[in-house]
Amino acid sequence: MSGSHIWACPVCGEELEQADRSYRCLNRHTYDLSAKGYLNLLLVNQRKSKEPGDSKLMLAARRNILDAGYFNMLSDALSRQAAGLAEEVTGRGGDPFTVLDAGCGEGYYLESMNTYLRKAGIDAKLYGTDISKDAIAMAAGNGTGIHYAVASSKKLPVRPESVDGLFQIFAPHSDSEFKRVLRSGGRLVTVIPGKHHLYGLKELLYPQPYLNDEAEHPYPSFRVLDQQRIRDEILLTDPCAIRDLVMMTPYYWRTEPAMLEQLMEKSELRTPLEFIVTVYGKE
Repeated sequence: MSGSHIWACPVCGEELEQADRSYRCLNRHTYDLSAKGYLNLLLVNQRKSKEPGDSKLMLAARRNILDAGYFNMLSDALSRQAAGLAEEVTGRGGDPFTVLDAGCGEGYYLESMNTYLRKAGIDAKLYGTDISKDAIAMAAGNGTGIHYAVASSKKLPVRPESVDGLFQIFAPHSDSEFKRVLRSGGRLVTVIPGKHHLYGLKELLYPQPYLNDEAEHPYPSFRVLDQQRIRDEILLTDPCAIRDLVMMTPYYWRTEPAMLEQLMEKSELRTPLEFIVTVYGKE
């Protein structure tokens, strides 16, 4: 990788150069680091609302669930996946392994990867983007040395062929953008919910619960190299945890208030977790 980071100007696409707490391209477009250390590279015309992305309420609920360890099986699997990809990267003049989590939310999975890679002695640079400013502020506030920017996955402010491992975890996708930013030999790793994911929750919310559609987003520029199904079951016995699990999902906004109130009164919730992790290579 020729530069010290992957960021590109969202206006003209030229590489951004850092000077103190600002980034500037050769066309003099300038972006300042926030107090928490992230960049805002989301242009006004890329926003569909004043505050796009997940809300503070949803982010806090998800962080509580993740920090409690309920999704550790997935985070561990993704960390191992990142380490495995790093071992495949050779012959690049000693450049560090570069990871981008497109749609990283509050940064939980990137933090797990960062810890795992460091313990394994792997030289890596990790980056995260999300369209939610609140999510990126939460992620950057953890101070783990990961680079974050507010940005859209539909138009990534990232230099061409600068990423080794691109992770898309329950997040928006873009075949063309992912192809553009991944280097030759790089890997795209996607995560979607399996058919039984959170089925126990849906049994309590809906008279006729349904299985998830496992159809993957189309990636015509990529070929499937590997796929695995990860299953687990969790038991929540804390009403606050049950509330957080509901609030971190879209079901919170789609369910009648009366049904939500009944669920909040539950003292126990058992539900399967199921994820499909797919690894792609560029065609």
